[in-house]
Amino acid sequence: MSFVEENFDMLYEIGTCIAKQFGEMCEVVLHDLTRPYDNTIVAIWNGHITGRKVGGGGTNAGLQLLRGKKDPKDEYCYINYTENGRILKSTSKYFLENGKIVGSLCINQDISDIVAIQKMLE
Repeated sequence: MSFVEENFDMLYEIGTCIAKQFGEMCEVVLHDLTRPYDNTIVAIWNGHITGRKVGGGGTNAGLQLLRGKKDPKDEYCYINYTENGRILKSTSKYFLENGKIVGSLCINQDISDIVAIQKMLE
């Protein structure tokens, strides 16, 4: 059984907590990275932001981590973009077992409107 499967109830509650706190403009994604990469999403909240759903796959950034092309370090408050150009402020928490990435909890807050308002005020 994978780390994410073993801790699913707790991780699900954490994801729900984050999604409820930040609202419908904040996507939260739980990945089980022991699964095939096109099927890692085991829970998602507010998936309308990126158009992803349970049973879907990760992003290119996650794939680089799994292939060992990037260090498996948590990342906080980085800028990311959706396929349709929305601006996201993202955070990724990685779960490791014996130095190997086995899961992640990712937060993607759509800040497109905030950025537009900021530019308008400038």
